[in-house]
This record gives sequence, structure tokens and C-alpha cells, in this order.
Amino acid sequence: MIALQTKDQRDLMIEGAKKILIVDDTHNITQYENTRLLNVLVVDEHNFGWPVAHLISNSMTGSVIAYFATALKHVAKQADSEFKINCLITDDDPAIINGFESGFASKIRHILCQWHLDKTLQKNIREKSDPEMFQTIYDEIKIVIGTRNPDEFYHLYAAFLKKHENDSKAFVEYLKSHYSHRTEKWAMSSRVGIGHGNINTTSHVESFHNKLKSKYLQRIPNKRMDHIINVLLDIEKDDLGARKRLDMLGPAQPKAHLQHDRSLEIDDKALSNISSSVWQITSNNSSTEESKVYFIEQVNQVCCAI
Repeated sequence: MIALQTKDQRDLMIEGAKKILIVDDTHNITQYENTRLLNVLVVDEHNFGWPVAHLISNSMTGSVIAYFATALKHVAKQADSEFKINCLITDDDPAIINGFESGFASKIRHILCQWHLDKTLQKNIREKSDPEMFQTIYDEIKIVIGTRNPDEFYHLYAAFLKKHENDSKAFVEYLKSHYSHRTEKWAMSSRVGIGHGNINTTSHVESFHNKLKSKYLQRIPNKRMDHIINVLLDIEKDDLGARKRLDMLGPAQPKAHLQHDRSLEIDDKALSNISSSVWQITSNNSSTEESKVYFIEQVNQVCCAI
């Protein structure tokens, strides 16, 4: 078990935790099958994600993560006695939130990634409902999840459960046993006014995992543990330089122009709505005929200035 955090990352975490911490783990970083890497990211005012802590371990149980969280709390409190996590977002792995709450010895506001939630619900609708009912149930539960009005949410959710208690009994029972007791984690109405920067997916940490494996590891797991440690430190060195350039120059406007122009070329059929602020886009590369799936999250009502 090895944990990493530089002083600059500590300071970023202290500031970023006022909004939200994004936490997820990944594998295939070494040739040892059980070795996993847990990463903690924050999001800055430009909506860029920055890693602020790492844990390498051959086990990612709640107790292991609790040791890690205890260390994070200790170093943060030394620098800022008022340090507190406003919100934490993860997939639906209970080990992460249980470990953080144990390590911090307090309850932490915890929300679930909307993308992971969507995929889990789709899978269970297919497994527990009549195939002919899939689209109806899926569309309706997305409306329930996406509503921003708390009173409206509870009325819609109760109506949904009542409506489908006979035609999709197994799925309704699944919702009741797995989700009804923790609506504050997945209902968008519970996220209004919590100051989480409108971060509703773990896409920032997923992007980091892709950069780590593609750019820095070249998709080749290395046997040596010191190699991945050096890579993580190299990334932090590169990120520190990138943050300094960003502070001096601001976001790269020409790139933003290009992204906006290219977005207009996307076929409407490639776009599907996951929640009120998250969309899935399938991009097809005409030269290779390979499709990639991207997830777009609305983080502001007003677009970036270009």
C-alpha cells in the first residue's frame, strides 16, 4: 500500500474539496493483476480536473481506503484546520465512501455518478422487465431522476413505482431495495444548492485514467512498482506547469473555437440524453468505422466566452 500526494496537490485538495472531490480506481497499471490505483481529483474554475492524491494497493476494501483517507485528513488539517469535504462523487462502490467516512470520522455528502447510474439502471431494466417495456420504463425513470424540484421528484417517484408494480414487479422491487432508501445520492433534486460545481459524473477521473494509460504508460503495464510511482510524479510535474500556464494565459481560446465548430457537425442521432445535464454522444470515425462513446456534462448555464 503506497499513497502519494505532493504539497501542491495538498493545497489543491484543500481548495477543491470546498466544492467536490471525484474519486475512482482503475486497474492494469502494472502486470500484477490485483494491483489497483485509486485517484482523487478536484475541478478548477475552468472545469479542468487535477489529480490531488493517489493510492496504490493490491486491495481496495473500505478499511484500506480508510487508512488513506485518514492520512489525507491529517496532512490537510495540518495546513488548514478548517479543512472539510463538501461533497464526494463516486461510482456505486460502497468501499470508497465507507472508507472516506471512516477515515474522516464523519459523514460526507456523497453523490453517485449519473453515467454509472444510467448504465446500471439500463442493465437491470433489461434483466428485470419485459423487453417491450424497456424504452417506456427507461424514459420514465430518467424523468424521475432528472427533475430538479424535490416535491415533484417524490411525487414522480411514487407514481412510477405504483404504475409499474405489476408490469415490472422485479425491477420495482430492485429499485425499492437498492435505491429508495438513498435518494439523496442519485436524485438530481437533491443536488440543487449543494455547491458541488454541477459535477454529476466521474468523467474527470475517467479522463485522467485514459491519459495515464494512453499517454504515459502507452497501454503497456509495467512490472516495476517504482515505474508507476515515477509516472504519477511526472504527471504532477506536467500538471503543475499546465496550471501555471493556465493562470497566466487562461484557457486556450482557439481550441474552444475548434471544439464548438466541430460539435455542430455531430449527427443528432448520435446524441442521447442521460439526465437533465448529461448527454451521451457516439462518435464514428469514418476512416476506421470504429465508434467511441463520449459523455458531455453541462456545468454552467452560460457557455465559455469565445
